[in-house]
Amino acid sequence: MAEVLDDFDDDKVTGWEKFDFGSGNGFLKEEDGQFTIGMYQAPKQPFFVAATYDSQTYTIEDGVTLEFRIDLIEANQPEAYAAVGFIPKDTSVSQLSGYSAVKDNGDVILAKGLNKFFYDTTDGEWTETPENITLSISMTGKGESVVMTVKVLDIENNNAVLFEQTSIDTPDADDFQTGTDSPAAPFLGKPGNFVLLLYHNDTNGSLPASTVTLDNAKVFQYEAATVDDFDDNKVNDWEKFDFGSGNGFLNEEEGQLTIGMHQPPGQAFFVAATYEPKTFVIEDGTTVEFSVDLIEANQPDSFAVLSFIPKDYPVSTLTGYSVAKDINDVLLAKGLNKYFYDITQGDWIEREENIRLVLSMTGSGKSVEITTRVLDLENDFQVLFEETVTDTAGEDELGTGNDSPAASFIDKPGKFVLLLYHNDTNGSLPASSVTLDNAHASVSGADEKNQPPNIASVSPVTSSMMLPASTKIAFVVNDDNGVEPSDITVMLNGTTHTVANGLTVAGSAMAREVSLGGLKAGENYHAVITAVDADGGTDTRNLYFDTFDTNSFVVEVEDYNYEWGEFIDTPVLIPELDEDGFESNWGENSYNSQEGYIGYDFFDTDEALVPAAHRYRPYDGVATAPALDLVRQKFNDAGGAQKGIYDFGVVDIEEGEWLNYTRTYPNGEYLVYLRQAQFDMSEAKSTLELVTSATDEEEQTTEVLGSFLGTQSGVEFRNVLLTDEAGKEPIVVKLGGKATLRLAQHITDPEDLYLVQNYLVFIKYEKPTLALQASSAVNGPYQTESGATIDEANRTITIGQSGDTQFYRLSGASVKIGSVQVADGKVTLKYE
Repeated sequence: MAEVLDDFDDDKVTGWEKFDFGSGNGFLKEEDGQFTIGMYQAPKQPFFVAATYDSQTYTIEDGVTLEFRIDLIEANQPEAYAAVGFIPKDTSVSQLSGYSAVKDNGDVILAKGLNKFFYDTTDGEWTETPENITLSISMTGKGESVVMTVKVLDIENNNAVLFEQTSIDTPDADDFQTGTDSPAAPFLGKPGNFVLLLYHNDTNGSLPASTVTLDNAKVFQYEAATVDDFDDNKVNDWEKFDFGSGNGFLNEEEGQLTIGMHQPPGQAFFVAATYEPKTFVIEDGTTVEFSVDLIEANQPDSFAVLSFIPKDYPVSTLTGYSVAKDINDVLLAKGLNKYFYDITQGDWIEREENIRLVLSMTGSGKSVEITTRVLDLENDFQVLFEETVTDTAGEDELGTGNDSPAASFIDKPGKFVLLLYHNDTNGSLPASSVTLDNAHASVSGADEKNQPPNIASVSPVTSSMMLPASTKIAFVVNDDNGVEPSDITVMLNGTTHTVANGLTVAGSAMAREVSLGGLKAGENYHAVITAVDADGGTDTRNLYFDTFDTNSFVVEVEDYNYEWGEFIDTPVLIPELDEDGFESNWGENSYNSQEGYIGYDFFDTDEALVPAAHRYRPYDGVATAPALDLVRQKFNDAGGAQKGIYDFGVVDIEEGEWLNYTRTYPNGEYLVYLRQAQFDMSEAKSTLELVTSATDEEEQTTEVLGSFLGTQSGVEFRNVLLTDEAGKEPIVVKLGGKATLRLAQHITDPEDLYLVQNYLVFIKYEKPTLALQASSAVNGPYQTESGATIDEANRTITIGQSGDTQFYRLSGASVKIGSVQVADGKVTLKYE
């Protein structure tokens, strides 16, 4: 809830009750759209005048944040204090017993009563801005305590934070800078009022009468939910992402969450935990704030990351807003290697652990203002680091990388994500882990709105490969208002499935359980899952997988020719390193450590053989590293990562490079797919070519068979079909016997960010059987017409007329009906 109590624009004092000790010396006045609290005559002693908004009360409750704000336009003298506070109704305002943020030219105070101060701060940048500031006090119920944060914002500088400090009022007597904590108990669960106050701090009776001029009294009340305090020691509601490697883990123990990896991956790697039950939206005028406590990291290059990831983007892309910290860096990212800033110096360097990361995102028109903070858990939440940037609708200048996509993430539903980033640049680091606590989220300034549906627990895992055709797509849809079965759809390779044609929906309206079967073997699938609630809220998930045969013919991209055209038809998997674990391993029937020759077996532009990027073929310019794809069974059967056996891929791919693959190919016609991950690239192009000259000679000649036209996939792998150059028609490749195919690169990664190619898979091509299906209703159900006569030469289908109205569609082939004619009791359809 966001509420303007009074903008003072009517120039009438209404709703405010004055307190001035009954002296008649105090006054409240509205003029020129502003509110002045003052006194007629100098009282020659300390004195205050209060204005209580008595028509409404507020209560600080557990899990709820109450924030009061007032703009301080000016004070007439240095010792004229302005205060905004919460005063419980069971306490007279004369006692000043409550929570108050107080400011004059030289002090910022958090008070619990008269001369009872949590702190009185007298230095800081805020001293240079005595007027045109916003004074804010937020109060959050947390168990039996109240957490208070005081902020001073610069109105003339886009509300830049000049001061911020957080304190906790516990049930016990807390240590105050001034005075004693009496009564000790916090003001939790007590109804109270919004109070504005002028305090005349005249200690020697010499000051003239004081006044303060104020504007825009506002109240924000919002849920300040603990996403997870991890006290149940059970990992619930968090979805893990680790590239499908199985190397990442989430573990709750002793009231904390550890994100880690079982084994060192030998390269940069991350493990993410996405909180599934709730979605957050950054809207104009609202603030979404995430926080988490970093208890410890196990090594300097283990980054703890707190993120807002829009649902439009898989977490694998890291597209969103992320604050990341290791021992030496604090950075704000919009994506992988896209940093608003990467700061490497400051007081925060001395605090390596027991800190709080805060990511605050405020919508402003089409822009998002992002503030990151690092707070000291061991020193009363002292602000160790704070920086604010604005992500506009246009392309902004980043400290590192390009602002793409340029637009901000305003109005995009997103998730609370925690992440461990293993920043291993040379393959030498041990496995990383970070230990976290108290994941927290709040939304302020937002009206009550419908929460969109939430699609969760989707299976199979996206990018799954070689699944049996008996696999079912399954997921749940959660919604606060409920979703009707008819409002859930799965579009599978362009065909929409509902409850009317195969979708099974069970469970309650607020927790639907959905599944879809009927998959075919040998297919590459793209499913778009959509759910719409009664208020039009929508959620969508994209799912990619295939049902290729596990015995399909596969060529690993890193297994290219060696020694002027030599090849291995049935290579074996061996550990990457020798028995001593130091040198690259070699085996007679393995491509590991084989040496190819440039211009014969491969062509590559890389001349620097950096060990971390040339692990599989260390003597060649072709860069290789573990692909981070889902693990295939043959790698598990060979012992997997525990025995040093990795699924390698080719990386650092540049235009003009190529690799040759000589094999004894099985006889038949095939559809060919290239398995690759394409990060932050709108397009990529590789061609598959047949080498038509000897492979032990230079200046080899080739015949182009088709193109692999990739689209952005993040770090998740996709199967890219071999098609014509336009990408419209699949290319069927006929093979049989010894031949050499070449994978050549044309459009690649200009920024060297992430293009990884894993393998080529050859799927037996079976010519589609064209069939005519008919129904008496446009939405079906449709049945195959076995009596239809299909003339492929003339591209016509003839069938006897049946009933008054019939709807027809074609299945089994990529064709469409061009025309329909009815004559002499027969229906003739022409297709194209």
